[in-house]
Amino acid sequence: VVAGILVIKLGALGDFIQACGPFKAIREHHSGAKITLLTTKPFASIAVASNYF
Repeated sequence: VVAGILVIKLGALGDFIQACGPFKAIREHHSGAKITLLTTKPFASIAVASNYF
């Protein structure tokens, strides 16, 4: 059982959008884990809206 996961994603908007599939897969595979995303400020609102973190 994984208690927590740290995902680090820095880069441009296109890179972030392409990473949304893997973000979803991580969330689906670890539904009970606390998943934290470390990213740049411009992408924080997108991450919050995704409900993966």
